Amino acid sequence: MWLFFIAVIACGATDFFKHIIPNYITLPLLAAGLLFNLSAGNFNAGLRGFLACFLLGFVLFALGGLGGGDVKLMAAVGTWVGIYDAFYIIFIALCFGVLWGFIKMARQGILLGRILYLVRGAALFFAGCRGCLAVDKIPEKAGEKIPANVIPFGTCLAVAVVVFIITQPIIFKIMLTWLYFNRQV
Repeated sequence: MWLFFIAVIACGATDFFKHIIPNYITLPLLAAGLLFNLSAGNFNAGLRGFLACFLLGFVLFALGGLGGGDVKLMAAVGTWVGIYDAFYIIFIALCFGVLWGFIKMARQGILLGRILYLVRGAALFFAGCRGCLAVDKIPEKAGEKIPANVIPFGTCLAVAVVVFIITQPIIFKIMLTWLYFNRQV
């Protein structure tokens, strides 16, 4: 499990500083996750986590919201921790990314304008207008200029993994307590 933790932190750091997540970390991490689950007798759980996270990441990649390294890192996280814990980690990462984005846009002085733009675009979307909301996309080729408001999601995933590892025992105790007090007598 330490291999998983160190590799995810390395991916988060490289994404933060270079806006890239190297394949030489994510692909072996993915394979190691499958082997780990195979040896633990949980191969199906690892495979389901991989497939769910990869498909979710691929959809976000196709929409221009994630880079390819983010997708592979999400799939590796799903492979190691399984589908349920992976979605918990992704939720934490999304919350952290939204908070980081709000802070970044507030510092740039564009937060209010961006919120109004999103509200107007959502209203037009629900009124039946398609293609009414333009969002900056992640560059597809390495070396291209990265938009100023891009948040490195690999870093958000790394922070979420750390939060998950720290809070997992606490959440487990809360669940056991809830189950104990809500049992059928």
